[in-house]
Amino acid sequence: MSDIIPSHVREAVGPGGLPVLRVTNALGQAEVLLHGAHVLSFQPAGAAPVLWLSAHSPFAGGKAVRGGVPVCWPWFGPDPRCMHGFARYRSWKLAEAAQLADGRTRVTLALTDDDATRALWPHAFRLELAVTVGRELELALTATNTGDEPWSWRGALHTYFAVADARRTTIAGLDGCAYLDAPSTGVVANAVQSGAVQFKAEVNRRYFESDRVLILNDGVRRIRVTKSGSNASVVWNAGAESAAKMPEIGDLWPGYVCIEAAVFGEGRVDLLPGCAWTLRQTIAVE
Repeated sequence: MSDIIPSHVREAVGPGGLPVLRVTNALGQAEVLLHGAHVLSFQPAGAAPVLWLSAHSPFAGGKAVRGGVPVCWPWFGPDPRCMHGFARYRSWKLAEAAQLADGRTRVTLALTDDDATRALWPHAFRLELAVTVGRELELALTATNTGDEPWSWRGALHTYFAVADARRTTIAGLDGCAYLDAPSTGVVANAVQSGAVQFKAEVNRRYFESDRVLILNDGVRRIRVTKSGSNASVVWNAGAESAAKMPEIGDLWPGYVCIEAAVFGEGRVDLLPGCAWTLRQTIAVE
């Protein structure tokens, strides 16, 4: 494989022999798989890795990676066709690589419809993920309707954050926010958050809000998460009981907490032909 931007973006062979983009500059570094446009890692200069990646994750075409930032699209959650949509199972192409004047580096990956995607979801589209690496990690997922008919989508940037111990981790910023529990937790279906979110057992909640700033604090560092273009934030940690049934997580469950910028339910995005919508998430270590 060849250099794209010498000293800043390189193509390489990643885990499982899958092609990966390695992005490095004076401000930070990241790795992005072409498989699923999956951000595997992000690390600001002089700081510890921000994202969690399972040591047991499969790395193979046609399989989803556990950890990092999976792209869930054009649906979110269980579905007979596949979990969380087909975008994370597909091979994307590098559309652009740019070194910005402020020292940051941006790579943009693209996915378009083909016979295989239309067999699952019969619509014409172009999907782009722009990954901007600096002291912060900026993700922008843009869906464009390239067909002649309107269609709708749901999805998420399913971000796994590395934490010292989920049981001692909190998320501030959701106080007073209505949420829906996932059925697997066996908790009340609808509730309102009181204080910071804590992880004493499995937490799998969909918080109905669009523009709150969330602060993840694991007692070692604080991570600020902001977003736009979505109607909800999903907060998840499997807890010991559920994680034991998940081979990619198992006893590793205390090492991560998910905060996902999500579009789901009645907050779906409706796109007319020629129109586009962008879901954004920005991650910063304070």
